[in-house]
Amino acid sequence: SRLFNVPVMIHEQNAFLGRANHAIATHAKLLALSWPQTKNLPNGVQTHVTGMPVRTAFFTKSRPCCANDKLVLTVLGGSQGAGILGNLVPDAIAMIENPLRSRMRVYQQARPEQINQLKKRYKALKVNASIQPFFTNMPSLLAKSDLVISRSGASSIAELAATGRASLMLPLPSALDDHQKANAIQMEEVGGGYCLDEATVSPAFLATRVMQLFEAPDQLRTMAKNATALASPAAANDIANLAERLINKTNAAHLGVIV
Repeated sequence: SRLFNVPVMIHEQNAFLGRANHAIATHAKLLALSWPQTKNLPNGVQTHVTGMPVRTAFFTKSRPCCANDKLVLTVLGGSQGAGILGNLVPDAIAMIENPLRSRMRVYQQARPEQINQLKKRYKALKVNASIQPFFTNMPSLLAKSDLVISRSGASSIAELAATGRASLMLPLPSALDDHQKANAIQMEEVGGGYCLDEATVSPAFLATRVMQLFEAPDQLRTMAKNATALASPAAANDIANLAERLINKTNAAHLGVIV
């Protein structure tokens, strides 16, 4: 790109600029950001907050939080799965007393080797649960959720924001530069969720937090509304427009036109 004078534009997904992007950012014309408080930015680089692109369906599938008697809890492990959630979540739910537990409907993503055991566990707890290694209808699933327990990759946070859903986030501790924690803190700071530490969270703590939220529907609704503060429905268009602007500016400069 430098040899042929082709303009470079970078988009950073996470709230902490990754190492590869950081290395080439100083050679870029523009750095597009997903989150307004992105850290690890080099000096002297032009930035523009575009948001994180997600599918339009996430913005159109939403429904009011806590709209019926059933309380829907969705548990997502991210692209790498999350083995810890296979034990942590059912152990926490086991500590929740009826009648609250009987009102719960659980959708949980789990690793293939955990599925049978999880089905048996929830059946013993008399909790209606759907356990899958992967959910293909994510916009619809989030739309019917009242609370989401999730990793905090950039796409996960953006989808929660687009749908407007309260969340309990467990950042992946092995993520490079702890970027998932930076993502989760963005959501926590706008009041859309809580960032939990995988190293210290216990079933008892998680059960208490879930009970507190399910017994306070007004708080859940407020958190869901707060989450939308990070939503960027025009992100894809903004990124495309910025790219076209750079192209037009470069072409004009080649022709000797002042822009």
